[in-house]
Amino acid sequence: MGCVYVICCEKTQRRYVGQTTQEPEPHRRLARHIRDAARGSPYPFHAAIREHGAGCFFVEKVYKTDSEYLLNKVEGLWADIYNAYIWSTDKDADFAAGYNSALAGFSNKFRGRKHTAASKLKMSIARKRYLHSSSVSSDVSDVSDGSYELSSGSVPQTSHS
Repeated sequence: MGCVYVICCEKTQRRYVGQTTQEPEPHRRLARHIRDAARGSPYPFHAAIREHGAGCFFVEKVYKTDSEYLLNKVEGLWADIYNAYIWSTDKDADFAAGYNSALAGFSNKFRGRKHTAASKLKMSIARKRYLHSSSVSSDVSDVSDGSYELSSGSVPQTSHS
């Protein structure tokens, strides 16, 4: 089960249209967007949350379905209705009316795929470095080539040849 939601900034009336299958209610998804913004996410929507303050945004569930196909189609429809993109899709509009930076509906290229053990380890290390930069600081010698040398020993050491 999933839902399509619209988040609106009270100050600018610009909107972000999204979908979620992991959060039962869209206010929880908004809370995750706010956390991502606080952590410095570069997305235009997250930058707007930092600029205007989290209290200026409200969320509304606009559609609920069990169909992934309909979830994607309806998300795209609502994004078009609100002209919710950072670029204008309306030929008569000379401004961007929204915060979506990717085409709504079918834009999650990872959907249906699974992370490998190596990519999960890389994400875990990156998350720990980001959240606890003082404690993990430079323990990772090189993450990008798949060989991991950690001084802490808290994460299993692996080597790929």
